[in-house]
Order: sequence, then structure tokens, then C-alpha cells
Amino acid sequence: MRLDRLTTLADYLEKTIQPGWLYMGTWAEDGFDKQECGTTACAMGGATQCFPDELELIPGAREGESMDVRVRGTNYHGYAAAINFFEIPNSVAVRLFCPDYYEDYQLDDERAVIERIRNLVAENS
Repeated sequence: MRLDRLTTLADYLEKTIQPGWLYMGTWAEDGFDKQECGTTACAMGGATQCFPDELELIPGAREGESMDVRVRGTNYHGYAAAINFFEIPNSVAVRLFCPDYYEDYQLDDERAVIERIRNLVAENS
């Protein structure tokens, strides 16, 4: 598990994501202000800005997706990108980055994502 990368992402999100920017529930750009990463600023979208040499945004691979995240130079995208880049199991990737694993009121709360990442790091340090 790359706790250093997870810590760096949590630090980046905490310093960069302004209240109201983050919405874990969609990649769609319509109806939201376009943020630096080109998405509505979900945690993995923010990771492409935090780690620009390693991660990139690409057109969505699945129907209905506007964007997706890929590990540069690989075919790993979406949750596979999170699994391989952060060296975490699938169960952890979905717990951190899947909107279905957040309560509705947490989907637009950057603190919920940051706290979840920091708790994982603390539990595994």
C-alpha cells in the first residue's frame, strides 16, 4: 500500500479543493463549474492534478462517462488505476473512490473523502 501517495493526495485535496468543488457522485461536467482537472473534482480527478506525471484524464471508457483516470503509459484506468497506482486492493479502492460507498450527504463534502483517506493511512501505519 502506497501510504505516501495516499497522504500526498489527502494533503493536496485539503489544500486545493474549495468548498462546493467536490462531488463524488458524477464525472459529468454539465451543471457544474469546470475545475482544474476537467471534472467536477472527484478525488481521483484531483489525483490527476496531484500526480500529473503518473496519472492522466482520458475520455471515459464506459457509456455515460465523460472522463476517466489512467495511469500514464498503461492500460490501467478507473478503479484499476487507483488499485495499481496506490497499490491497494479493490475493496479499498471502492471504499475510497466509489460514490456508492458514501452517504448522500457526504458526496459533496471534501472532508469526508480526506478523512477516509487519512483514517486508512493511520490504520496501516
